[in-house]
Amino acid sequence: LALLHVKHISVAMCTAAALCLLWGLLRSSHAMAYRDELTGLPGRRALNERLAMLGNNFTIAMLDIDHFKRFNDTYGHDVCDEVLKLVASRMRSVRGGGTAYRYGGEEFMVLMTDIRLEDALNRAEELREAVQMLTIIYKKQHILLTTSIGVAIYPLHGQTDEAILLAVDDAL
Repeated sequence: LALLHVKHISVAMCTAAALCLLWGLLRSSHAMAYRDELTGLPGRRALNERLAMLGNNFTIAMLDIDHFKRFNDTYGHDVCDEVLKLVASRMRSVRGGGTAYRYGGEEFMVLMTDIRLEDALNRAEELREAVQMLTIIYKKQHILLTTSIGVAIYPLHGQTDEAILLAVDDAL
């Protein structure tokens, strides 16, 4: 209130408020575009952007929940959403580094940099086993969740982002 007598203070205050609002909108739209709302993991767009910035030494693993459509048809969307959240929580805990992404549907990616193929294969298998060890109980029934995982290394299995994504999908 003490500054209201200053000439054009209301214009400066309105401009500051508008800038704050704009900044908030930009942050929200960025989060919607780059983060998967259900799992909280970075999404496909974030993965594609990161791939475009990487050098020439990275490995990518793709994990897929087996028979997810049948699982969805049997248990419903709400249960499947909870399963995806559980899988995402396991994906976040990649031993030795790596960044997990939700690629789409029931597919997840893990991007690992500066790692040998053998070590990446071991980490991928550990991750697959960790996801399969999830305990899912629905209406007093234990549900077994199985997954498949594929691994590809750049540039051995592909020399473009598109080629490496096709290679990891084929390896799955």
